[in-house]
Formats: sequence, structure tokens, C-alpha cells
Amino acid sequence: MNSLFVTPDDRFIVSGSHDKSLKVFDLHTKQEVHHFKNAHQGFINAVVVTSDNKFIISGSSDQSLKVFALDITEEVYHFQKAQQSRFVDMNLRVRIV
Repeated sequence: MNSLFVTPDDRFIVSGSHDKSLKVFDLHTKQEVHHFKNAHQGFINAVVVTSDNKFIISGSSDQSLKVFALDITEEVYHFQKAQQSRFVDMNLRVRIV
């Protein structure tokens, strides 16, 4: 496991890992609720959740950023050539339309 993020509502923990996957755990039930297998081609170095709890943003050693919708558990955006992402600064306002 490389990166952890607790959602702003304290409901979920999202983890990013060397196995290229993202996992979502429910803090209340202590169960894994979703596993994005092979979310990236490289190791996942960074993971955050938007302040409205709608999107997971992950950065990888494969030089990409990906955005996943938390409610439908699908990839919705893929940004290639994002350099090697080591962190995502959520102090910036992220608006996905």
C-alpha cells in the first residue's frame, strides 16, 4: 500500500498500491466495498477524494492521473503524460463536469 485517503465525511478509506489497484473500505462496516483492479499500468503513488465525496483521483508511476466516480465505481477520466505523479494537492478546487 502506497497511499491512503479518508473521505471528507469519514465514511470510506481509499488505498492505492504497488499492485496497481485502488481499494475502497467502509469505515463503519470495516469491509472492502470496491476493488479497482489494474486501475493503472504502474504503481499508484497518490490518491485523494474530492470534497463532495464523488470522485477518487489517483496518480501513478505510469505518468497518468485517473478519475473514478465513487458512486458508480467506474473510471470517468484518464489524463496521460501527467509526469510521475507523487501527490495530488486537493487545496486546489477540482471541478469535474
